[in-house]
Amino acid sequence: MQTATATTLLRLQAAAVEELRRRHVVRTGNAPLGDYAEHLFAKAFGWELTVNSATGYDAKDNQGTRYQIKARRLRNNVAGERQLGVLRGLPDKAFDYLAAALFDCDFAVSRAAIIPHAAVASRAMHIKHVNGWRFLFEDAVWLIEGVRDVTEAVQSAAASLNSSEELRAQVWAS
Repeated sequence: MQTATATTLLRLQAAAVEELRRRHVVRTGNAPLGDYAEHLFAKAFGWELTVNSATGYDAKDNQGTRYQIKARRLRNNVAGERQLGVLRGLPDKAFDYLAAALFDCDFAVSRAAIIPHAAVASRAMHIKHVNGWRFLFEDAVWLIEGVRDVTEAVQSAAASLNSSEELRAQVWAS
């Protein structure tokens, strides 16, 4: 990898994302972390993912509860890295809960939580130039009343996905 050209590395990344799309692990050609988190939450809780064009939420459960799903990959585990992707339309209450996950530098699930909209709205900060809200997924979030720590469930979904992927790779190798 260290001797590969930038173009070669970009081609490898594009090929990896396309393979993840073929396996239905990610849904778009964007950076794959968000799609991966959506896949894991849907797998862990049996949620139905919305179409990519849905505004304000990514999944619904069988009772119609709407979930916005966000993720962050931590490289150095510093507080500034805990900012999730921009939340749009927060005052419109387009989602009922924020499902958020932190991944370590190797894409392993570090922590995950389901956070009520009211808790998100009370802690998020409007950023005018992006026309959205910034939410820091700090350790203190797990102490807020109503927040559910779902780390184990999301880790289990990742382990299940990876074990089925490893089994598939073994079948292909034989």
